[in-house]
This record gives sequence, C-alpha cells and structure tokens, in this order.
Amino acid sequence: MTQHAELFIPLDKKLRIFQRTNRPGRPGLLPFLNPGMVAQRLAVNDPGAATTKGQNAVRRLETRVLERYAPPHVIVNRDWDIVHYSARTGKYLEPPMGAPNRNLIATARKGLQLTLRSALHETLETGRPTLRERVRFEVDGNQQLLNLAVEPMPERGQDALWLVVFIDQPTLTALEDSGCSGERPIERDDTIRQLERELDETQERVQNAIEEYETSVEELKSSNEELLSVNEELQSSNEEMETSKEELQSLPIRLTQTPTTCWVRPIAGVEFSVGRRLSPARDPQQ
Repeated sequence: MTQHAELFIPLDKKLRIFQRTNRPGRPGLLPFLNPGMVAQRLAVNDPGAATTKGQNAVRRLETRVLERYAPPHVIVNRDWDIVHYSARTGKYLEPPMGAPNRNLIATARKGLQLTLRSALHETLETGRPTLRERVRFEVDGNQQLLNLAVEPMPERGQDALWLVVFIDQPTLTALEDSGCSGERPIERDDTIRQLERELDETQERVQNAIEEYETSVEELKSSNEELLSVNEELQSSNEEMETSKEELQSLPIRLTQTPTTCWVRPIAGVEFSVGRRLSPARDPQQ
C-alpha cells in the first residue's frame, strides 16, 4: 500500500487498515505481468535462452552488414558451378541465352571469362588465394575496372568450394567526373606503369592459355596413340578369328574325304551287310 499512497488513505496504521480513495490514479502493472521483469526472470531461470537470443541478434547484424557493405561475391564448386550468390552480382554476371546455366565462366560478362578461368585454375593448382588487379570488363558498352580475388574455402566433408570476390575500382573517367583529377592528378609515369602492368598480366594470361593448349594437345596425342594401339590389337584379333573360321569351314571337307574303317563283331543269329539295313538272320524253315 505504501507504494500506492495516492490510491489509499490509512485509517489505522497499527492494524494496517486503509481506505480506497476516489481519486483516479495511474494504471499500474502487476509485477508478474511486467514484460521487463518477465524477460529478466526468464533470463535468470534459463541462461541458455538469453545466450541464444544474443547469438541470433549477432547473426542478424552480421548478415545485414554483409548485405550492405561487403563486396559482391559468389561461391563455386569444383566444376565452377555457382552454389551461392550474394547481393549486387548482376553487374559482373549475366545469364547467357538458352537453357539455364549456373557455370561462372559462362555467366561472366565480356572481358571477365579469361581472367576468371586463369585465376580459378591457379588457385586450384596452388591451393592459395589469387588476386587479379584492375581487370577491365564491359557493362552496357562502358569500360569498368575491378580487382578479382579467388580464395579456397575450408572443405565441408568432400565438397571443395571457392570464394570469388568482385571489388570495384575507379576508372580514370570516374576520377575526372568526381573532381579528383585536380586534387590528385594522375601523372604520365603512373599511367605508363599501369599500362605496362596490364600488358604483363595479359602476356601472362596468354602464356597460361598457350600452356593449357599445349597440355591438351599432348593429352590428345597420347589418347590417339592409345586408340591406335587398341585398333592394332583389334585387327590382330580379327585376323586370328578369320583364320579360325577358315579352319572350321575346312574341317567338314576333310572329314568327308578321310576313309573310315569299321570293325564289326559278329553276333550269333544276326547277319550284317554293307549298304543295306541290318536285320537278324531268318531260319530257312520259316
């Protein structure tokens, strides 16, 4: 009652007798119906529930941060098929015409296929992250620049996965439009070094493509030699079968031309004659 003195007046404090007043007071919440106290009691009684709630909040926050601020990325498997898309990947990937296709190389925009293939093969062979800087590609007829990162992910059981990240880079036109050209001028030497670096990267990609082509040619030659060897074995087997067939065809002729001798043991009461049906001898008196 002492907490709600505006609602009651004491008549006898010793006997704790109070009388309700007619003055309207603020509506109060019973302690067991107070949401804050209920949540606090639940947290005290079940610490795991509060921990789970906190973890869920952290996960939602991390997901929101990734969706808003993380660079676009995809996850691919060993066949380079995309198994997960992040947000804002449409700038770098475009579904090709025809049947649906989830292959990363097939869906990459013009200018990214060769770089993606080279980076993926390098990461697959070395097992280490690969970075391609200032890669040019085309979007709606406009040239864009990006850094391309490929990194192997920890294996889940038997499934090997790779993370491919697209990191936008400002172009010279974008710097001039934003007013940065006056504050941070791009000198001629820097431009020349950038072009030389891009030329070196292009030459490296061409060299890798040539090496892959030569490896494929060697594999085709080896397969061709194996096929020739198998063909020779089949021809040899065919000749042996033809020889066996001729021998089998000549066998009945030899059997008909070879004279045979028959030894007949006489049996009492039976007469045999050559070239006629064998019949038992008859008694002359019959």
